[in-house]
Amino acid sequence: MVSFLDKANQKYLEYFYNKRIKKYGKCIDIRSYNDADYFYLIDSDQIIINAEEYTPFSANEFLTFYDVDFLKTYLNNQCIPCDIIIDK
Repeated sequence: MVSFLDKANQKYLEYFYNKRIKKYGKCIDIRSYNDADYFYLIDSDQIIINAEEYTPFSANEFLTFYDVDFLKTYLNNQCIPCDIIIDK
């Protein structure tokens, strides 16, 4: 089993946004990245959008949010069969 965070699920976006606000006192508004195929939220103040490669750095928390259709297509193109079930 592999799990991921669906960027279209407002419940999860709100949860992690509010959790970062509580922990760090601020957070990039992750609820507004509708056009991204995927993005990484690092701690609460860095976001990387649609980048397969980046320079490694230190982080306390790292989350990846995916567009479901993008993820299905990407995995299938890599010859990785997948069945994605969305928890609503």
